[in-house]
Amino acid sequence: KTEPLNLEVQKIWSDSAENLHTSDSITVKLYKDSVLFDTQILNCRNNWRYKWENLSGGASFTVKEDDFILYGWYINIFVSSIV
Repeated sequence: KTEPLNLEVQKIWSDSAENLHTSDSITVKLYKDSVLFDTQILNCRNNWRYKWENLSGGASFTVKEDDFILYGWYINIFVSSIV
């Protein structure tokens, strides 16, 4: 049996000026085995983070930003097993 996973996504602005993006938001989509599983909005109110919990550990997950904006940025993805 595969252990469940927690998956956290965080948007990091490469200009290091998150205070310049207070009115911005992005939509991230979580795909489970290539099928859309969930959609979340990241913004300054949630510190540009979201955490999915108790995901099935045997699946393949991909996170993509909807409507990619050409600011400088990258996304961190953290995966942890639930113990």
